[in-house]
Amino acid sequence: MSDLKLRVKHMIIERLKLEGMTPDQIDDAAPLFGDGLGLDSIDALELVLGIEQVFGVKIEDEAAGLQAFKSVQALTDFIAEHTKSCVAMSEIPAHLPHRYPFLLVDRILEREPGQRVVAEKLVTAGEPYLQGHFPDRPLVPGALLVEMLAQAGGFLEEDSLHGAGIFLAGIQDARFRAPAFPGDRLRLEVRLAGAFGGLMKLEGTITCEGREVCTASLLVKRL
Repeated sequence: MSDLKLRVKHMIIERLKLEGMTPDQIDDAAPLFGDGLGLDSIDALELVLGIEQVFGVKIEDEAAGLQAFKSVQALTDFIAEHTKSCVAMSEIPAHLPHRYPFLLVDRILEREPGQRVVAEKLVTAGEPYLQGHFPDRPLVPGALLVEMLAQAGGFLEEDSLHGAGIFLAGIQDARFRAPAFPGDRLRLEVRLAGAFGGLMKLEGTITCEGREVCTASLLVKRL
């Protein structure tokens, strides 16, 4: 199962409150309405809102909805086709070795290999780490904010990182200036500050609607 399809299924389960259901129990080819999941018009509205919030994709009219809601596979294809990104969502796992639930980059908005990357991460209420951090006031751990910057920085590399000997070697001057909560759409901007002897220094900033959330200097080592 692709990471995008897995995220789509988790979104369906979360938005429709299908408690006790797992992604494996949702048939990729079954229609979302009728004999499939048996959804109604209220469910459809919840999915439309969820798709826009989680994936940044709008279903503009009924014709688009009929196309998207034919099945989970059709919905996954629709989202992949309409995602505004310079790197397709379906291609992100082809570049990064990380997988759900530790793939922390949703979209690549801008990319200049070797210079600058702007990525995006939407924090949803279903993020596994929020279940215990903290139950009464969920917020993204600072360590994972830094990890988001490191993963975004992976797109400074022209080639895929699968099998590449590249690791986070150090964190310098990380500052956490505001919390990140469920529903926040985080903008991750990473620039290459310098490189020497297999060591790269990255400067990263996370913002949310103009609010600075985190800044950090990262050292990345290529072995």
